[in-house]
Amino acid sequence: MLKDLNLVGGMTNTDWLNQFHDEMRTHKITQGQLAKTADYSRSHLNQLLTGNKPINQQARLRLTLALRSLTGQNNVDVCIDYLGVTFKSHDYEELVTELFQINLNHFNLKEGARYGYAATFKCGEIDVLLSPYQDVNADGYDPSEDSAQ
Repeated sequence: MLKDLNLVGGMTNTDWLNQFHDEMRTHKITQGQLAKTADYSRSHLNQLLTGNKPINQQARLRLTLALRSLTGQNNVDVCIDYLGVTFKSHDYEELVTELFQINLNHFNLKEGARYGYAATFKCGEIDVLLSPYQDVNADGYDPSEDSAQ
C-alpha cells in the first residue's frame, strides 16, 4: 500500500526522498511519467529527486499525489471516528472472535451499559453492548425464547 508520504511528520528530506524512490521502484514509475503527471519539467523533477534542489512540503504533496495517481491509489483517505452497528444475534463471543478476530481474553465483561443494554463486553475502545434479554453469563440462553426477535 502506498504510504502517504506528504503527511509524515518530522521526516528529513533525505528520508522522504529515499521512501519516495522506494515507492517509485516498487510500482515501476519512471521519472518521465512522474514529471508529466506532476506537471514538472523532467530536469526540474530530476533536481528535486536527487536533492540538488530543496524540496518543500508543497512539492512533497504534489509528488505524492502524482505518484498516487500513477499507481491507481485512491486520493481520498477516510478516518472513522465512531461507528455503531447492530447485530441480531446474542452470540457475542462468536461476533468478537469471527468478526473482530480478537481473542476473548482481551475483553472484560461488566454489568450495566448505556442505552438500556444489560452488559458491556469491552476491549479498549470497542464496546459490545449485550441485550437485556440475554443472561449475562449466557448459561442456558435460548434465543428462540427472546420475544424481541
